[in-house]
Amino acid sequence: MGGWVLRVQRSEGRVLGGGGTQDARQRLVQAHPLSSPDVLNHLFKQGKPSNDLESAGLMVHCFDDTEDFAEPWTPCKSGFCTKSSRWWSGSIINQHLRTVFGDSGLIMSPSKVELLCSYDQDAGTLYGGCAGKGKEYFGPADTEGMMAQHMGRGGSGYNEVVIDSAKFLADLPMSVAGVVFGLKSGAGGKTFEKIRAVRTYVMMLDRYNLSEANFPLLRANYDVMDFGGEARVKGPAFVDESLKARDYLKKHPYTPALDKWNREHPYLRGHPDLTHEWMRKQNELEQAMVEKTRAREQRQKVRRRTATKSPLRTGSEHGSEAHHSGDDLEHHLDHNAEPRKDDEVDGLRPAPKSKPLTKDWRPWNQQGEGEAAADAKLADDSKPPKGTVNDWEWRNRNVPCKGLPCKDEESQSDH
Repeated sequence: MGGWVLRVQRSEGRVLGGGGTQDARQRLVQAHPLSSPDVLNHLFKQGKPSNDLESAGLMVHCFDDTEDFAEPWTPCKSGFCTKSSRWWSGSIINQHLRTVFGDSGLIMSPSKVELLCSYDQDAGTLYGGCAGKGKEYFGPADTEGMMAQHMGRGGSGYNEVVIDSAKFLADLPMSVAGVVFGLKSGAGGKTFEKIRAVRTYVMMLDRYNLSEANFPLLRANYDVMDFGGEARVKGPAFVDESLKARDYLKKHPYTPALDKWNREHPYLRGHPDLTHEWMRKQNELEQAMVEKTRAREQRQKVRRRTATKSPLRTGSEHGSEAHHSGDDLEHHLDHNAEPRKDDEVDGLRPAPKSKPLTKDWRPWNQQGEGEAAADAKLADDSKPPKGTVNDWEWRNRNVPCKGLPCKDEESQSDH
């Protein structure tokens, strides 16, 4: 678990870093060991409800235009987001809680940030912070309760955590464990969000003299639509893209990408104060579509189970009477009865297929031995002459003959 290494610039007599100056005595400043991609993958996969932030998963702040434009890894200090200089929001994600506010952002080092409060859903903390919803928030020592309540909803939506901005700034760059993209779009990544993440990453490398080997740029590599983590992540949850960052940024400059984004979103151009609300509405629409899809899949599942359920058979089978015990019949008729184990197996059996009609098919072949004819109007109940077999042909001897066999008999009788 290698940490970052900051190169000391003796000429300035200080370490290039966050919120203050330090005497440079030819020492190396080690960043938090969580900056290793392997460790970050492990924390994501093993994350669970806990008051220990390192055991909870990863804390991510997604880019939402509340960042300083010159240093996009820091909260803005003026304008509509001036309160971001006091508190900043993010989300805790892990294998079982995958939903986030945006597609790309910063992974925060849990031991280098101070948690003020948390919510199990979006609480609109941009202007109100922990006072956004009165007493409904979870305190800094009850992150476990917040996550348990979020998981109780099946991981639906995203949670919101609020950190102290001053503490975050004072510990830079060690308060950032890495930069990530593809959190909502998956392996491909949205083009503009990826470019923004890569630009921020390269700027941090240059600003703090960091190394690609020790400060990672990560791409999400799991099913981002599996919000509740029903399927476990196979392979790495995040792929290290650090070594590709500079070449990618040369081929995809940030300014043209930003211009294209503004042309496609003219209502947001020049109005960064609207971005946050627009992203919230996008998440609400996304969640509504997910819930609608889940409901449709559940209805289809119920219909399939109903269609493949073994029916209650009360007639004869292969000429013998199929008897049901009183307990079985009572279970089938009682709709409130608890399902039995064999019912679950019946639900997996395909429905029996009917026999196809062939040229040799005849109505009498479908009747049981000794059974009456299906159509009582055409049947003749008179007794046949002595020596004549009482079969289907005798009982229907007065029915007009139709079809190819009749024509064949007529042609033969003419000869």
